[in-house]
Amino acid sequence: MKKRKFLKLMSAMLAVLMLIPLAVSCGKENSEETQASVQTQDAAEERLPLTVAKEDNGGKEFNILTVASNNLDIADESSTSVVDIALRAADVMVEEHLGITMTYGTLPGDWNDRNSFNTQLMLMSMTGDAQYDLILAKSGSSYSYVLQNNIVYDLASLEDLQLDSPWYLKDMIGTYGINGKLFAARGDASLTTYSNFGVVFFNEGLIDEYKLESPYNLVNSDEWTVEKMFEMALKVGSSNTGMEPNLSTDSFGYIGHHTASRGWMIALDVILYEKNAQDGNYYMKTALDQSTLDKWQYMYDMVENNQSAIIVPGEADVEDGHANYESGRSLFYQNYLGYSTNLKSVDWSWGVLPMPKYDADQKALYTPAAGGLISFILNSAKDAELSAKVLEVKSYYNYYDVVPSYYEDTLGYQVASSQRHIDMLEIIRENATITYLAATSANMTPDPWIVFQLDEYIRNGTTSEASLGGNLNTWYAGRKDMWNNYLKTLYSKLK
Repeated sequence: MKKRKFLKLMSAMLAVLMLIPLAVSCGKENSEETQASVQTQDAAEERLPLTVAKEDNGGKEFNILTVASNNLDIADESSTSVVDIALRAADVMVEEHLGITMTYGTLPGDWNDRNSFNTQLMLMSMTGDAQYDLILAKSGSSYSYVLQNNIVYDLASLEDLQLDSPWYLKDMIGTYGINGKLFAARGDASLTTYSNFGVVFFNEGLIDEYKLESPYNLVNSDEWTVEKMFEMALKVGSSNTGMEPNLSTDSFGYIGHHTASRGWMIALDVILYEKNAQDGNYYMKTALDQSTLDKWQYMYDMVENNQSAIIVPGEADVEDGHANYESGRSLFYQNYLGYSTNLKSVDWSWGVLPMPKYDADQKALYTPAAGGLISFILNSAKDAELSAKVLEVKSYYNYYDVVPSYYEDTLGYQVASSQRHIDMLEIIRENATITYLAATSANMTPDPWIVFQLDEYIRNGTTSEASLGGNLNTWYAGRKDMWNNYLKTLYSKLK
């Protein structure tokens, strides 16, 4: 398995932090400082070179637009949190490296605000308004919009972007590029890439109490499968079979977050599209293969038939789901990595795992990275080459200097200081991916990306948009042509 260098760096940084109280209490400043210096030097040697040459742009103002709700990437100037300190320091390094002054602007840009946000992007493109040089937008809210309107640069054409570097998700051109072009990047320019990783949290105390196998060992021995996870879950949940589950009182083997559960489509390697030989673009498959049907039916059966131990609450019950897991009653909680901030004050031991494979034949433990902010450059940008340099340098410094602080702050010292947790985080990051449909399909109605959302789309089956009624094949067949017409129109606009 390829090792992620920033996690080695993180481990070394934590080792240095652990030496500080020893130096103070034991009076061995010189010895400990030497040891810390060696650790820091070793960590620095792990860094890959920054390929963008240093230059002086005379302090030119460089403007970045992001969504107003994004509180992860704009440092609070008065804050003393480790993340804000790291963000401020990284921004200074970017500014000094390129001789610019960075400023951030915000607009409401979440799903409910997408129309006004996207309208502003379109106006900037149509009028040539170069107010913003780099855009960090919600992928689900804005990416398909800028594609449909062909108002962004092909990032693959900008030579300063090293898109195969570890500070970007792997193989972005292969997974959601279009005919060899890449119109937006996912990676370390935004910490929302990490906060939106789909993961599985678990209760270490319940693992011991029920004498279950170590999830860490299952991951390391390549035996961490969805069947194994549910097998463990069924041993822990309440015994109220046949009764309506109660998040306020019952215990569960598995709780899923309603939106994060869409990530099972990526985690279980479900691919609903294929490349067309004539134009090289992706279209929906003519029919679902048996593997997809088997995976969906398996998840459907687990959620529908095991309510006493396995539950995926709907949107209205999100906080009750949080509270249940935080009370220490339930074994697994599938959610986004950023949820871990809720666990910093719990008085029981917990861990975080990559989402499991479907079976042992699956190639990798895939981490869903569909949510969060995506970076792109509008065609009205004053200097696309400079924008590419800023994106590259910002991603580089965030990768090495900000992400370790984010893990320390978000996961807590209990998790971040343990090598076994660091190993899990390394696997989670190494196999993080966003599939083609997850990136491009937000404006399809109904959206095929919600097939594996496991609350109302499977348990309740009541919404007019995507009531599957227990039959995925019929649902898919009735919508395939509509989705393909959308994709065909999209490709015609991108020529």
